[in-house]
Amino acid sequence: MNTLKRLRGPALISVLLTIVPLLSSSAMVYFVVKNEVLFANFDWPTWFLLTLVFAFTSMIALSPPTLLAMVYGYFLNFWGIPYLFLLNMGAISAVYYIAKKGFGNSLETFINENPKSKKLLGELKNNELKVIFLAKLSPVLPFALTNFVFALSGASFRNVFIGGFFGMIPRTLLAVWIGSNGADIKSLLENPETADWQQLVVLLLVVVSTFGLIQIVRKAIS
Repeated sequence: MNTLKRLRGPALISVLLTIVPLLSSSAMVYFVVKNEVLFANFDWPTWFLLTLVFAFTSMIALSPPTLLAMVYGYFLNFWGIPYLFLLNMGAISAVYYIAKKGFGNSLETFINENPKSKKLLGELKNNELKVIFLAKLSPVLPFALTNFVFALSGASFRNVFIGGFFGMIPRTLLAVWIGSNGADIKSLLENPETADWQQLVVLLLVVVSTFGLIQIVRKAIS
């Protein structure tokens, strides 16, 4: 009972960070489609301020960065990439420090009381950078949730930042490219992956990241 009580905060937040992106994506698509003209007339300083706002909303799982990358690609083409790097790395950094400060003690107590969990995390730390990179490479793992979990797992900020940066590059570039080639914002956001090769790339990213994570975990528990 005491263990459940200590983990209630982190566990609840983990569930919310998984469910909220699924709900907020539809609302975001509707908002962008209804305000396409407004977005099209934004100047560069406005996009910068909007990026700061989206970094915050991505941090709390209200705006999936991959969806945002398609929006930026549609309106800014590849000029939107610097904004997206700022958005992603800002959100990753903020979640790391907030999670460590708010929930680090609860998880540390739980791990110390569970030898198997402690052993697994200890083994995974030997592949910390690789695990973070593979998790961020996957288009299906929730952005905010992985940020939260890695912060609580005891991963170093350096590895979270570097692994997150390089892991986000392939799927971000793909999303921007898809956005830049969208005929109109409505069809783009409602059917983002219409070409067979785009679906294959997404599938490849999922397979590579999943296979890599399975191999690392299997090695850690063997």
